[in-house]
Amino acid sequence: MSHISVGQPWTLVSSQEHADESSWTWTHPCGAVLSAQLRQSDEIELVAGITMPPGVDTAEVKVPGPIWILDDPDSAEVWVAGAHGIVVTRTHQHPTLMVWRQDMGDCAPVDEGVSLLGSDIVLAPGNARMALWHGRQTDDIEEAVRCLPVWLPAETIVDQSEEMMCHTPDAGILVDGAEHTSEIIGPLPPGAHDLTIHESRGATRVLIGWSPDLATAVGARVDEILSGFDPRAVTGPQMWLLMSAVDMRVGPFSALEMAAEGLENVLSRPFDAVDDYVARLLTCCAAFRLGDRMSDPELREEGMRRLWELPVDKPGTFMSRCIASVELAEVKSGHVWDDFVPGEGNDPLARAERAIWTGRCESQDANEAVWELGAFLPAVPGGPLYARGHRVSRRRAALACAITTAWPEELTSSFGSTPVGELRQRTLRRFLVSEHLDDEELALLTW
Repeated sequence: MSHISVGQPWTLVSSQEHADESSWTWTHPCGAVLSAQLRQSDEIELVAGITMPPGVDTAEVKVPGPIWILDDPDSAEVWVAGAHGIVVTRTHQHPTLMVWRQDMGDCAPVDEGVSLLGSDIVLAPGNARMALWHGRQTDDIEEAVRCLPVWLPAETIVDQSEEMMCHTPDAGILVDGAEHTSEIIGPLPPGAHDLTIHESRGATRVLIGWSPDLATAVGARVDEILSGFDPRAVTGPQMWLLMSAVDMRVGPFSALEMAAEGLENVLSRPFDAVDDYVARLLTCCAAFRLGDRMSDPELREEGMRRLWELPVDKPGTFMSRCIASVELAEVKSGHVWDDFVPGEGNDPLARAERAIWTGRCESQDANEAVWELGAFLPAVPGGPLYARGHRVSRRRAALACAITTAWPEELTSSFGSTPVGELRQRTLRRFLVSEHLDDEELALLTW
């Protein structure tokens, strides 16, 4: 259940919950009062307001702003950008969604959820601030897309050579803090940039970006790995990237020999319980694929053996076993293949993986991987998905991107009409404009 949270020194003085309305009140030592209400009728209304009484004998004071905590176990997708904001939450009736639209406020993404009025609010006697959101149920994510500003570019992260159109005749445009007088933006240097639109309702701050292609990103990272290559210090994901770079023709063929040497060193010791799970998975996959490619049966068999020791209730294991079985035309004998019993307690991404890689893309389980791409709404800094009171690790989106490679690109999901292939490309571009990609994430994107 989502709720409103505020930091110290706010003190909760009243909390009331009824069938159709809940309300909370906090006070601040400076005299300010914060109130929040959640009302339900034809629509659900969320209101949060801060007031500073006019008679308070104090100068301007800075107070912490309220945060909308999205703590449902099913992740919510957000696009919160100042004067405009959209939040899409899940319901217990798949595929019904709740689309929340901000009508007043100054929203922004924070690690815990959605900041409704800013992290720090400056108040003077007589000042007031208010946030107002309305929620409506829908069976189609396109309802949320239609709530986006009409001037927003069709795609906010594009390929390196493309332009963006931002038609705002009555608004001021800033790009990276500098005034911009044209409706056409870009192409700009690769990476993320800031677009700010000033309207009468306030400033909307949009993350835009120009994405390098995946091969360029892989080639640049492989150059770094090769420049300081030490087979005793490398990781399995780095060796996967060396192998991928050769396939993409952005790395020298000699990288395969170096990858084999590095993998032999990594696999010369058992996996530790504290080792990153995705790193272990990529190590196994790199070993069996490279061992087969270079006719090294020992490397191939060790990769297979380690892969079948990994728990299949973790996302990534099942599809890796599928690939191993197809590419090597065998199932590793002596080990249980189907040791996974789908159930409510399992990771939904693992259930989605099982459904997709057994050809059941139309199932509800399979659609969970499409949702975890986080690509129905434009990108926001830090990542668009929230669950259980915190931002969802973007590693899950990278896993979802790998898992959905088995989903036919032109097919849609139960959430809306956007083809899954297009959603995957949005996710890929979102990763590639990041300031930093860890090796595990980049490796999963090459799946």
